[in-house]
Amino acid sequence: MGGKDAHQDDVDDDDFIALMGPLLGLLGLGGLLFGLISLVRPLGWFGVTTRKQAVLVLGGSLALVVVGAALTPSPEDPEEPVAAETTTTASTTPTTTSRSTTVSTSATVVPPSTTTIPPTSSSQPADALVIDLLAAIPVGLETPAGYARDLFEVWSDEDGDGCDTRQEVLLREAVGTPSVGSGCDVGAGLWYSAYDGVWLDQGQQLQVDHVVSLKEAWDSGAREWDRSRRVAFGNDLTSPLTLIAVSSSSNQDKGDSDPSNWLPPNESDVCRYIAAWVVIKATWELSMDPSEHGRIGNLLESQCEGTTVGGAVVAYPTPPSTTTTTPAPTSTVAGSVEVVIANIRYDGPGNDVEFGDSEYVLLRNDGTGTADVGQWSLEDEAGHVITIPDGYVIQPGAELRIYSGPGDDTATAYYDGLGQAIWNNSGGDTATLRNAAGTTLDSYSYSS
Repeated sequence: MGGKDAHQDDVDDDDFIALMGPLLGLLGLGGLLFGLISLVRPLGWFGVTTRKQAVLVLGGSLALVVVGAALTPSPEDPEEPVAAETTTTASTTPTTTSRSTTVSTSATVVPPSTTTIPPTSSSQPADALVIDLLAAIPVGLETPAGYARDLFEVWSDEDGDGCDTRQEVLLREAVGTPSVGSGCDVGAGLWYSAYDGVWLDQGQQLQVDHVVSLKEAWDSGAREWDRSRRVAFGNDLTSPLTLIAVSSSSNQDKGDSDPSNWLPPNESDVCRYIAAWVVIKATWELSMDPSEHGRIGNLLESQCEGTTVGGAVVAYPTPPSTTTTTPAPTSTVAGSVEVVIANIRYDGPGNDVEFGDSEYVLLRNDGTGTADVGQWSLEDEAGHVITIPDGYVIQPGAELRIYSGPGDDTATAYYDGLGQAIWNNSGGDTATLRNAAGTTLDSYSYSS
């Protein structure tokens, strides 16, 4: 008790002295001013009536200024904070991290690596918890400007074996050995679509999905990558997670959505899908937006609690039997695809403006399975080629119109925008339909 009181007294004395210094200084400055005025013209204030007395006042005031300056403490530089000493300890086992329930929308996103060397696989052990991996992913607002699918150069033939990335994924994920035609056109086989839990028996019925879509990757950091890294991501065959073969309908339903807006309709695939999403984002150093991070975190704390990195790989169920004794259930295997050119609307003879930009080729699916016609093409006799973009499918019995002129695309109409009437109105013409592999599927000729 006594030691503490004595220390407090010392502090009070120091404070008194520190206060007196400026006061004496101010008093001295005031005296100097008064002395100077009295020296010039004695006014008789405070009994100072002569210049000699004024000189004495000046001397005394100067002494007060000096003493005040001596007692006034000099300002000190602000103290810089001392960083706390930290020790990093390597751990061979994952550490469970509690996920915060609030995420700042102004969080700084760590810029992704722009190295040309792509990651080959997740460095996380198979038994690591996905929620721990989620905690390490930076969260911030997305930057969507500047995206173009062509920046990722899909689909490429990276190994030069004649099969592009889409075809490689179909071959990799087929149950058994599918049929392969010219140009590595993957035909009949058996595939499991994890998103909707159905079995498919034709390569044309599937689309290869970027689990983390190219648009989502761009918005989350891929805009900072160089060309080599973008191409590596767009055509990643080093991991079974980045690309997956699924039914055309489920891929169209998913689009560019993240897990805050879309989850697989097959409930048994939700936790696997979430795990794959997190592993891909962590592996490729991509960020998450707050709603995406929050939705995933909620799932990993509820229905997907305990999900590990190893759970990100598709676990194939038993395929339907193909023997005569136990035929495959018709409800889970899609039918065949048969897309034909049903008609061509073209200008009449001698008239180039009858339909103008509204000329079209009518495609119809006469099969029993859904046809994915993305990257299929139509060509006329003059060599004009119209390529159907990814995303277009034709259901059994349905039709798709391919216009040569400009217009607003719909699910049943694609406008190529050539801006010219390419189908001859005199002498006739022939339209040739080819699939993505370049295989001719049908042709349609007319004469006028």
